[in-house]
Amino acid sequence: MAAWNTPLASRFSALTVAFLITVGGCGGGGSNGGASATPPPSGGTTPPSSGTTPPPGGGTTPPPSASTEVENHVTGSVGDGPIANARVRIFASNGALLRETTSSGSADYDLVIKTQGRNYTLMILADQGTDLVTNAAPDFRLVSAIQRPSTRTVSNLNPFSTLIFETARRNGGINDSTVTAARHAVVSRYGFGLDTALIADPVETPITRDNVHVIVKSSETLGEMIRRTRDAMMATGANMDGDAVVAALAADLVDGWIDGMGAIESSSRVAAVANVASAAVLIEAMSNQLQVYGVNATQAMDQSIRQVRPDAPPSATTGNVAIPAATFQQAARVLRAAQLVKPDPTIAATIGVMESAPDGASPDDIAAQLPNGIQDALRQATTDTAFASDATIDAVNTQARTVTPPP
Repeated sequence: MAAWNTPLASRFSALTVAFLITVGGCGGGGSNGGASATPPPSGGTTPPSSGTTPPPGGGTTPPPSASTEVENHVTGSVGDGPIANARVRIFASNGALLRETTSSGSADYDLVIKTQGRNYTLMILADQGTDLVTNAAPDFRLVSAIQRPSTRTVSNLNPFSTLIFETARRNGGINDSTVTAARHAVVSRYGFGLDTALIADPVETPITRDNVHVIVKSSETLGEMIRRTRDAMMATGANMDGDAVVAALAADLVDGWIDGMGAIESSSRVAAVANVASAAVLIEAMSNQLQVYGVNATQAMDQSIRQVRPDAPPSATTGNVAIPAATFQQAARVLRAAQLVKPDPTIAATIGVMESAPDGASPDDIAAQLPNGIQDALRQATTDTAFASDATIDAVNTQARTVTPPP
């Protein structure tokens, strides 16, 4: 893993984190309201202020005054693969640590925050612990946020939440407008199989027995894209860890696309590699053969689902995650981008499968139609992209944001 003070990673705050873990049980230390910030995660910096004043509450009830203490019961899930024993910390807008706890064996957290309204937006950071899919420490930190005082809040931490809030923070600060824009870009264009019929919002939708398989599979797919991007960039000699890749992608997404044309931390090469890596992981996930660290992770994901939601029905498995239309559209875009790097006939054939697949198709349906060798072709294309010419990098990124196919 690259050192925290690498050229790109040094610009990345300790709040950059990745999506999806369910945490449970209010334990842990930490104090309320006026506590000073404890040392940040290893090699990190104190989480910065969101730079925004909380917007007024909705409806006709006036929001609490800035000096009023509000007791907020906060729950959520943690992980790309569900993360047990994660360290979960909540920071005030000035960077002060308000509370710390640990996610449960079911990757859930549950705590109460009592603090003044002036301390919002609260930032949530999750790191350490054990990923139940890889049985190792998480590859990058997860981030979420609570924008305004409430008495009850669901705030999941997963790769989606991390990209949403880190993108918003780089787009002028966390507020309703920037969060809405970031959420739209992530969910509609980079959903990696997320079904909004079951999980309308990856941050605020409670993770239950009926949707746990969707969040585990889609979060693991997005997480694997980040890992493959990191590995391909490191093969070129770039000193990047998972957090640095997340930082680059979040900066890039301020314009709504991963295209190398975002804020200062964005990188055209990282964007191109991420787009081609997205093609690779999407095809594997849609055929229920997602490889994580080179090993088929299907069984590990299904076991993690059973562990975190033992009451889930037998149908709650990765093989039963229906594929929404937005995922086929995402796959077609990035497959065309991969084709610019590796003009392999299997990629062309797979684009045809994506364009003809019906909304809600099953992994078995897709697996039966994929040409032999497509997974190997896309893995090689990911590596090749990292070493491609600048002209090819630009062409890949242009194609990856092109919604309609070229004539």
